[in-house]
Formats: sequence, structure tokens, C-alpha cells
Amino acid sequence: MDNLAKTLQECKKELALKDEKIAKLQKALDEKNNTNYQEKKPLEQDELIKIHTRQALMGEMIEMILHQWRQPLSTFALATSTLQLFKETGDLNDTIFEKYTDIMMNNVYFLNETISIFRDFFDNKQEIKKTKPSVIMHKIFILISPIIKQYNDIFSIEFKNDIWFTIDENELIQVLLNIFKNSMDEFNKKKTPNPSIQVRFILENKYINIEIEDNAGGIENSIIDKIFDKKFTTKHTSMGTGLGLYISKDIIEKNLNGEIFALNGTYGAIFKLKIPIS
Repeated sequence: MDNLAKTLQECKKELALKDEKIAKLQKALDEKNNTNYQEKKPLEQDELIKIHTRQALMGEMIEMILHQWRQPLSTFALATSTLQLFKETGDLNDTIFEKYTDIMMNNVYFLNETISIFRDFFDNKQEIKKTKPSVIMHKIFILISPIIKQYNDIFSIEFKNDIWFTIDENELIQVLLNIFKNSMDEFNKKKTPNPSIQVRFILENKYINIEIEDNAGGIENSIIDKIFDKKFTTKHTSMGTGLGLYISKDIIEKNLNGEIFALNGTYGAIFKLKIPIS
């Protein structure tokens, strides 16, 4: 419990540091003279946008941590109480003891894994690491499991060549999270019956190709060419920054040297990503 509280406290401290960095950047912008301001404004604004968008996502992640911990902690407490009851009634034996200690250890393992995944995602450092599609999706499911619990088997995942490769895993996870959240926002907005998100990973010729297709009705033709623009959003302010797709494109193209584009399929939007790997 102490470790859990400590981790949450560290996350809150990191958010506070992000706030401080945003304030400093904003102050620096205000202090520029007109000439320098005009020259550097776009880059500094982009930095502000990236920090603000990631900070908003991290804030949502902290809320998810609380949901993630609640159930295993309750299960752990129940198992402990049950063992105590069996001991007091004299009915505790090796079989019962092993059954409930297994339950407790499984929940401890789940909590440790959750903490590790959240900690890695909160780490803002760019880091190339070894991973594979099934590992990436497992981490994403851990991160967003409180959200997807409201749906029934929403994801359909297909792996072609589920092999190890190296990439900045956190950057790719952030992009995929943004796209998945966009789909789920559309499901909620349109009350989509039987919502589904199909994800296909194809590794070939030193590239990873990822296709994400939902059944939320697609993107209006009048705006499909604008969805990656910095100043374009269809979201209400209560639903976030509305900059997720702009940031996603920026990450894919500038940080991962890849490509991303969107089109409409039969039942919804399709996002295609092509990223070089080693």
C-alpha cells in the first residue's frame, strides 16, 4: 500500500512539474520582443501544445490508476479476511491457505505490473526499446481497461508477424491511445450499437504497418482533410484538448519518421500508420 501511494504521489509531482514548465514557457513567450517573438512563436507554441496534451492524457491516466487499484485491493482485503475467518473457526487447512494466498499473489502481481506500465508511460524521456505488437496492446489494455470495461469485446486484434523490434514504445502507445480514445468518444457521442475497433499489425520490409478501423460512422468528408490540423477540433472542451490527432501526426512524422493518414471505410474511420523499425 505504501508503494502504491508513493507511486501516485510521484505521478502528481510529475504533473506539477509539467505545470511549472508550461508556466515558464508561457512567460518566455510573453517576454519576447516583437521580432524574436514572431520568429520563435510557432516552435514554442508547438512545445506548449505537446506538453499540455500529454499532461491532459496523464491526468486521465491517474484517474485510471485509482480505478485499476480499487478492485485488486478489494479482492486482496477479502482474501485476507477470509483466511482470518477460517483460522478463527479452526477450519484453515493447506488447501484453503494455498487457494487464498494464490489469489492474493495474483493481485499483487497485477498491481506491480500496472505500476510498472504506468511508470514507463509517465516517463517523458524518448527511449528506443525492444517490443512487439502483442506487448504494446497488452500495455494499452492495462492503461485503458477501466474505459473498455463499459463495452463488450470492443477490440479485435490481428497480428501478422508478432515479432520483436525496436522503437520508441511510449511514443507509439500515445498515438494509439489517442486514436482509440477518439473512436470511443465517437461511440459515446453517436450511441453506436455494438461498437468495435479492429486493429491490424503487419511487420514486413523493416516497417510496421498498423490499421485501426472502427464502426462509429466515419469522418465527414468536409473535415477529413483537416483532422490533423493544429487549430481544428470537433470536441467540446469538456472532452479534452482536441489536439490528440495533431500531436499523433507530429509524433509519427517527426519522432518516429513515419506516416499517418485517415480515410473512411464501410462502417467507420480507418487510420493507417507506417513506421520504420529495426
